[in-house]
Amino acid sequence: MTQVITQVSESEARELLACMKFMISLERIGDLLLSFSSSAQSVCSRLDPQDIRDLTQMATVLEKMLADAGTAFSSRDVKKAVDVLRADAEIDRLRNLIFLRHIENPENVQRQASLQVIFMTQSLERAGDHAKNLAEEVCHFVSGHTVRHVLMTYDKPIEQMFLDWLRAREGH
Repeated sequence: MTQVITQVSESEARELLACMKFMISLERIGDLLLSFSSSAQSVCSRLDPQDIRDLTQMATVLEKMLADAGTAFSSRDVKKAVDVLRADAEIDRLRNLIFLRHIENPENVQRQASLQVIFMTQSLERAGDHAKNLAEEVCHFVSGHTVRHVLMTYDKPIEQMFLDWLRAREGH
């Protein structure tokens, strides 16, 4: 057994660790989504239409993050993983909007449903954090570098990304 362990290459060891971390994060995401759905069942008839829209948008972003993280892993695509990292900001933005609406303006929301909406929002946000962890694992697994090093390569200001897009478009 010891001989087999010492024959594992650095990239194989990173892949094995990434797979283990993926399984743990996916299990946690499943637990958080179960919590979300249980809360949703208990308050579905009392949810404010704006909360429904925001929670649906959060869930949609999360769904795309998870799909992209899976694609990034299976195709060894660091750029797709970086897209997942960036998408987490939208989940956080929606969480903040919902929190502000429920905490700073409590007179505008039903109290019982409000607490459940906050719990649901937190579950989706934490699931998004785990999706982000998946993307970070892909970056490390594929490149051998931490996310900070990968982002230095891929992270550009929006203006620069737009200029690059224009140049690429003109080249076609």
